[in-house]
Amino acid sequence: MLTGHGCFGYYLHKYKKRFDPACVACGSPVDDVEHTLFRCDRWWQHRRELEVKIVAVMEPDTVVATMLEKAQYWNTVKAYAGMVHSTKEEEERQVQRGRAAVTL
Repeated sequence: MLTGHGCFGYYLHKYKKRFDPACVACGSPVDDVEHTLFRCDRWWQHRRELEVKIVAVMEPDTVVATMLEKAQYWNTVKAYAGMVHSTKEEEERQVQRGRAAVTL
């Protein structure tokens, strides 16, 4: 979450694993960590549930401070970020398998 590495359109595009850095979920021109975790409409419901649990608005400028307030907040944000990341990883694996099947 903090490094920007992962199955985000921007990162995959940077390393030539994807033709376009856009978000496949909502069409935003750049799918990076900030977009995915804080802005993308695809995750709004999960993000809202997280905000209720951490009693704060999920924003890039405040999320780390919120996480450091309580271990419970840390674990809740970590679980949200992990769920989003693992979902995107699995979807990217499926895309890659599909491309491999087409080239065979």
